[in-house]
Amino acid sequence: MKEYRGGASIDVFDVFTAALRKIDNLPAAGSLLEIGCSSGYYSEVLEVNGLPFRYHGCDYSDAFIEMARRIYPALSFDVEDATRLSYQDNAYDVVVSGCCLLHIADYEAAIAESARVAKDYVIFHRTPIVYGEPTKYFRKQAYGVETMEIHFSEPELLDSFRVHGLEVLATFTLNENADPRDSSKGNASRTYLCRKQSQS
Repeated sequence: MKEYRGGASIDVFDVFTAALRKIDNLPAAGSLLEIGCSSGYYSEVLEVNGLPFRYHGCDYSDAFIEMARRIYPALSFDVEDATRLSYQDNAYDVVVSGCCLLHIADYEAAIAESARVAKDYVIFHRTPIVYGEPTKYFRKQAYGVETMEIHFSEPELLDSFRVHGLEVLATFTLNENADPRDSSKGNASRTYLCRKQSQS
C-alpha cells in the first residue's frame, strides 16, 4: 500500500478500480460490501483513488476481522460465511467478492448470496479460470493451512452468474498464460463486473 499511495501502478488494484469506474450511475457515496476482505486494505485502495464508497468488509476468518478492526477502527467489519450472509436483500449498492470464490466449495451458494445482498452490481475480483477444460479443484498450503482452490471453466462460471440473475457488463484480465500450441488451453485471472437483473 505504501508503494501504491506513492503512485506505483499495481495491477490488481488498477483492475479493481477500473471495474468500479465502469459503473456510471452509482449514487454519491454508494455502499460497498467486500466479501473476503482479509485485513480490509481494499478500503485504502478506494481512498487513494477518490472513490467515496461507504465501505463495509466481512471475512470468514476471525483473525482477519480482528486485524481489520485494529487497523481500520472507523470502519465496519463482520465475521461472515459467504454462503450464508446475514445481511438483508439489496443491502449494498455494490458487492465485491474479493478473491474468495476460489476457496469456497459451495461457490454456487456464494454467487447466489452475493447477488442477493447486492442492490445493483457485483464484482467477482481475481477469479482464476481455465480454457477448454472443466472446472478444476486443487489443494495447496495457504495462510498456514491446507486450502482448496478452484480454477473455473469460464463458460460454467458465466452460466452460474446468469442463473443467479447477474449479467456480465465487463471483464478485466489480470494475467494470462495461454498455450501457444493450443489456443483452447491455458489459464487466466479475471475480474467480472456484473449487473443484477431486475426481478419480474
